[in-house]
Parts: sequence; structure tokens; C-alpha cells
Amino acid sequence: MPSDVQAIEKRLLQTMDMILVKKKRIALAKKGSVVNGAQNNPSSSGIWGMLKTVTTSVSKGSGESILPTRRY
Repeated sequence: MPSDVQAIEKRLLQTMDMILVKKKRIALAKKGSVVNGAQNNPSSSGIWGMLKTVTTSVSKGSGESILPTRRY
């Protein structure tokens, strides 16, 4: 039983670390967009603008289509 608690605590800490890393990445992306002047363009602002930029660059660069995955 104590090992179950330790495993859950470890997983929680890993999840919190991942959230922190993602928040830092978003903050750096926002900082970069302000510096580059992309903030004036409403279509590239926010999280959807970042995702759009990533997905269009990946789809143009690789030449393959990316299909959504299914969760079972």
C-alpha cells in the first residue's frame, strides 16, 4: 500500500513538472511574439496562433499528412 502512494506521488510530481515546462514554453513564446511584433496580427496571437504556426510548418516541411490519433 505505501508503494502505491509513493507511485502516485511520483506521477503527480512528474505531471506538475510537465505543466511547469509547458507554461514556461508558452511564456517564452509570448515574449518572443511581442518582441517580433507578431502581437499586432490577431490571427497569430494566443495559443491557437502558436498551434497553427507549428502545424502548418510541420505539414509543409514533411510532405506527409498528419492524422489525429484515436484513444481507446
